[in-house]
Amino acid sequence: MITPEERDKITATGEDCKNLSNKPAQGYIPDGYVPTPGGVPSMGAHWIDLKAPEFNGQPFNETFIYGFYGGKMVFTEPMVTIAFLETKPKVTKELKLPECYPTSALPYELFHKL
Repeated sequence: MITPEERDKITATGEDCKNLSNKPAQGYIPDGYVPTPGGVPSMGAHWIDLKAPEFNGQPFNETFIYGFYGGKMVFTEPMVTIAFLETKPKVTKELKLPECYPTSALPYELFHKL
């Protein structure tokens, strides 16, 4: 949802760690999602659903992550294992959605050039 230049500025180290811990405004976080410690360079802070199977005694196959930086949503990420993809699953699943979303994001044309 951000430009490559903005993404490259996310180091997730030193002083930049402050930007990882900025909590998003109410409404931008789906119910049950919590931040993981730290963050990932070029991505930001990962917010996960603690009710997801992988946190409740089940193996990890797939999950949905929301990403924030500086308190703003900067990415959404369906995360899956290779083993899950190799089964060629046909998946339709309801996602936990926030009440609010950013009003602008990286244009579709630019996203596909990355």
